[in-house]
Amino acid sequence: MTILYLSIDLSSTGAKVLYGTSPDAMVPSVYHPQTIELNRTLSPSDYSEMPDHFLIRVKQRTWLTGLAAHNYLHGLIGLRENKADHAVPQILTAIADAAKKCDVEPTSIDLNLRCLLPAGEIEIDRKRLEAELVAATRTFYARKVRHKCTISSFACRPEGSGLYKQFVRLSSVLPNSIGVLQLGYRNAGFFAVIDGTPVRYRSPRLGLSVLVRQLQNTIGYPDETELIQPISSAIESGDCGQLAILTSRPSSTMDKVLKECCDAYVASLGKDLIEHAQITDTLIIGGGTAQTVHKYLSKCLPPGMKVSLHSGLGRAWNYPVSLQSKLPQKLYYRFADIFCYSQFADVDNGAALKITSSVA
Repeated sequence: MTILYLSIDLSSTGAKVLYGTSPDAMVPSVYHPQTIELNRTLSPSDYSEMPDHFLIRVKQRTWLTGLAAHNYLHGLIGLRENKADHAVPQILTAIADAAKKCDVEPTSIDLNLRCLLPAGEIEIDRKRLEAELVAATRTFYARKVRHKCTISSFACRPEGSGLYKQFVRLSSVLPNSIGVLQLGYRNAGFFAVIDGTPVRYRSPRLGLSVLVRQLQNTIGYPDETELIQPISSAIESGDCGQLAILTSRPSSTMDKVLKECCDAYVASLGKDLIEHAQITDTLIIGGGTAQTVHKYLSKCLPPGMKVSLHSGLGRAWNYPVSLQSKLPQKLYYRFADIFCYSQFADVDNGAALKITSSVA
């Protein structure tokens, strides 16, 4: 059997993956988040093999994953569900794709799997996800090719664990309490570590979706997903031109609406940040949308609070040269958490959790 290392951030806006046959030579990849379960009406035989999607079959269940699921079947992006709800077909897609790219025999995979989930979903979904993955990976088909995996190691930690581990490693004097806030599209996931022990997991629904839906409701635009990228670009660049074209409204109007929505969102985020500040000495901020709203974060923070803002992380982390050359600049900071988590997963609390035969 060949060991396949797979570290995955189960993002609702695109699964971010590091994979390889050695933990020291991992390659990045991003997978479209759309999934849809097929049935007799939507038969797998109706879909020929295409480079931008996978047909995944586990026993009697079949999923279409990737861009085709969205383009042809309006597949679920899972923006509002728990990320674990769509995790199994996403992970199976990543396993099959990584095995093919690494030239690993698909029926002889020794899988070393690390997953990141929102802090508030860890206690709810971790055991369920583990059991579902152990069962699914025993035998599954991807693009009609049979795959068999033995999961020899499985670790699942809250998003931000990589940032926390790297912060601890680089700090000469550690504070007594450290909070990690991961700003995403759906959640503002938070966990606190007091004297080395995690003590709080929360995932308040204060992600960028709050701002997007408020703007959507204000202008009466029908499709939330179409607004995400133009809004993010407008916030980061200060130019609402793309948003104005999409919504067929003057730039001056969109400037005013976006500013009002940003102010309301930042106010809500600020209240949550103040609560975190009450139990932590230092707050680490990261996540997929931290880069988008980082210039507004100073308005949220209590005076005197120590903050380590981890967005735009290209200069802060010691990425291998082989990984740096493959990461688009836009995705640089998005991979910081999963890269650092991947490096530290096996030493967290002594060792990664070993799968036993008792897992159903």
